[in-house]
Amino acid sequence: MVNHSKINLSIIVPTFNEEGGIGKAISEIHRDLTKPAFKKTVSNSELLIVDDGSYDKTADILKNLKNKFKFKLIKHKSNQGLGASIITGVQHATYEYVTYLPADGQVFLREIIPGLKKASYADLILTYRVNKIDYNPYRHVLSNALTFAMKLFFGLNYIDYNWVHIYKRNLFKDIKVKSQGVFFLGEIIVRIHEEGYKILEVKADYHPRTTGYSKNARLTVVLRTLKDLFELWYELKVKLKLNAFFES
Repeated sequence: MVNHSKINLSIIVPTFNEEGGIGKAISEIHRDLTKPAFKKTVSNSELLIVDDGSYDKTADILKNLKNKFKFKLIKHKSNQGLGASIITGVQHATYEYVTYLPADGQVFLREIIPGLKKASYADLILTYRVNKIDYNPYRHVLSNALTFAMKLFFGLNYIDYNWVHIYKRNLFKDIKVKSQGVFFLGEIIVRIHEEGYKILEVKADYHPRTTGYSKNARLTVVLRTLKDLFELWYELKVKLKLNAFFES
């Protein structure tokens, strides 16, 4: 049996218009917090819900849930994006390690325990999906295109860039991420890799959505992701070389 150090964990749940699933997601998290496997891995934990400017009934549901479950609730006045929500959660977090879970119930806290067990051995744990059974051809194309772009532009060969991450919180003092949208996840991987921090990959389960819809496949989100990717590539791979050339 492999020994591992118990960690203290802040769990961030970015939420935007998830009235159909946020109640179940929070209930599942609190249930998993009491399970022996989690307690053997995590000494102390906290749950932070970031409402990213929801305009459906999410805010009302969260207000009612606070009477039943213990969590910190932070609200954005307007929708700022996944990256901005994670950063807000990190700013309010108090523990050494932070992770985030989607509010749509596509992965449960209990399913990232293998990653949590390895957290003390790396600066970033990337969990990855092996069976995206609800992806249509369009979403498969987007996913594969991102994987190809990360290899082409940054030389990375990780399996999955857009699933649950587990971070050492102090990384966010050293790494400044510019993207506030979905590409936040890819950008922070690039920056952590460039700085030579240790990254490990661990498999985590994936469940199809049962409520709502994916916001990440919208054309506006795709275009924003491309913009953020090219800006990062220019900053790290082009601008630095140009500066070095003119300074030499």
